[in-house]
Amino acid sequence: MKNSIDLFCTVIDNYGDAGVTYRLAQIMIKIGYTVNLFIDNFSVIKKLNTNIKDYSINVQGISSVQEIKEQQISQKLTLRYWIPEDSTKYNEEAYRDFSYTPSQIIIETFQCKLPKEITKTFTHNTVWINLEYLSAEKWVEDCHKLQSFQINNIKKYFFFPGFTAKTGCLNYDENFAKITKNEALCNTINEFKNDINISEDIKKMFKVLIFTYENKALIPLLRAIIKNRPNSIFFLPKGKSTQYLENNKIFNQLLKDHPTVKTVKFEMINQEKFDDLMKAMDLNVVRGEDSFAQANITGTPFLWHIYPQDEDTHLIKLKAFTDIYAENCTDELRITIEKAFFSLNQSDKEEKETLSNFNNFMIKYQEICTLSAKWSDHLLKMGNLGRQLDSFIQKTQNILKVNK
Repeated sequence: MKNSIDLFCTVIDNYGDAGVTYRLAQIMIKIGYTVNLFIDNFSVIKKLNTNIKDYSINVQGISSVQEIKEQQISQKLTLRYWIPEDSTKYNEEAYRDFSYTPSQIIIETFQCKLPKEITKTFTHNTVWINLEYLSAEKWVEDCHKLQSFQINNIKKYFFFPGFTAKTGCLNYDENFAKITKNEALCNTINEFKNDINISEDIKKMFKVLIFTYENKALIPLLRAIIKNRPNSIFFLPKGKSTQYLENNKIFNQLLKDHPTVKTVKFEMINQEKFDDLMKAMDLNVVRGEDSFAQANITGTPFLWHIYPQDEDTHLIKLKAFTDIYAENCTDELRITIEKAFFSLNQSDKEEKETLSNFNNFMIKYQEICTLSAKWSDHLLKMGNLGRQLDSFIQKTQNILKVNK
């Protein structure tokens, strides 16, 4: 029997940080751990798993630790509400009566500011891990598993997901990797069977998921897709990209001018069903770390709308990814892929140039299919983030026992 894990998360982007953390919790449970998932917004987890009760109304006005809610989801998963140190709701009084006995393994996701009321309970037997954001940048390999002494002289280890064997690899479920595209498509058809545009004909259509932030580049992208695949069907989950398209006259005119093109608009579905949807697609246009990680595993072409950062540092991360993703391509294909990824992330560029870049991407689609399949196989051979964490935890615990 493995130890329990206390997994801490704050909700910044509904389907980003929470999606990564909840997926990791499920993976660690399958490996054999029990998980206490500390999160500051239960309602987001409910969207990822519709079997979970929604306590969001109860916790909005939290004034004391006695009001903090806890919900046992299964024998191995418990949700617990917490207040991060950098939250506007945080104050020392809120943690006055905080009843907390730490697990031997602590994972804080994305440096989510654990209060001293929590960290003071850690001991020299505690395996304290900070799970960092996913990146393809080369420096990640050098920083992976580095340790830092904290105020109480306890080590914190920095763990970096990534795309090489020298990192913590990607956060995906091994069962998801085993599902075939046809199985995922059948599941998706069943999920959306009541939509007027869903029928058996969908198997012959070019299926595209559009799940990005608001983005002007979406219009030239859709134009390029429709030009090359006039039998396209676009899956549009409720969110920023769908709202942007719904309010865009050019997009609505595109649909009128191309009656063979269909759309499926839907409320966000749980994580497992969303995975099936991505696996069923012919092209995934996604945002956020969790969806991006799954897109890499599907084995089909994808484009990534990375979250914009100050001084365009996100474009450095994007270039690092396209470099490694297209590393073994011909120069022509590598340039085509890079220009398409950057066109999606630099929507202020000349529309004519952007349209041309997306059009070239669609012309090279079959070559990109081959690349994506090989890329997925490469990533799967390295194993997932959960297995890498498990191995690191076991080795670290053994070292701590020896050094007692």
